Amino acid sequence: MERIILNRNLKFVLEPLNIEQRGELFTALFNGAYHGVDHIVDNVFQYIKSLQEETEIKRLKMKEIGAIGRAAQKKNKDAATAAPVQCEKRKETKEIRENNLNILNSSHKSLLAKENNFNPPLLAEVADFIQQQKLNVNADTFVNFYQARGWKIGTVPMQNWQAIVKLWHARAEKKILQKNMPVYMQKDDEIYWQQLQSRALKSDERGCSSKEDNHE
Repeated sequence: MERIILNRNLKFVLEPLNIEQRGELFTALFNGAYHGVDHIVDNVFQYIKSLQEETEIKRLKMKEIGAIGRAAQKKNKDAATAAPVQCEKRKETKEIRENNLNILNSSHKSLLAKENNFNPPLLAEVADFIQQQKLNVNADTFVNFYQARGWKIGTVPMQNWQAIVKLWHARAEKKILQKNMPVYMQKDDEIYWQQLQSRALKSDERGCSSKEDNHE
């Protein structure tokens, strides 16, 4: 036994012992064993020893519980201390991600601005170009049409107005050619273009189906 604790309740156990027996008892308690022949002293020794062993077990158990409690308290304290740091790190990560996204968006806008660096032509420029190229396009109609649409082809900003003027010319020439055709040729031509359109649609559908199959 590492320690001996004598409670006041033990006086009822020690009361039957005389001075000599009590001396033997205390000597045995300090030595951890009784080697005498007095049965009364031996019985009291065994009783006190059992009490001391139970007390020691309880003490060690409480010490273990206390250690677990302190460890849990330290863990909670460390977690509480680390929580703001983790929150700060998450905040910094979010800010870095948002900053990178802003940089990418800015770069993307700058790139689009460079790619779409389009200056709308003046009416005189369009008229001169049409005259030089001898195109069947009305300059006023062309300029008014695209000015009303913000110089966009659908939703895509225009990049080369000269090419669009030429497309207008090709479409006008096609209409003139169709008007000059005999009626039966106009119908044949219309059927031909409808067949081409139908084939193109079927081809697109087959392409989409094959992409979906490959995706699956």
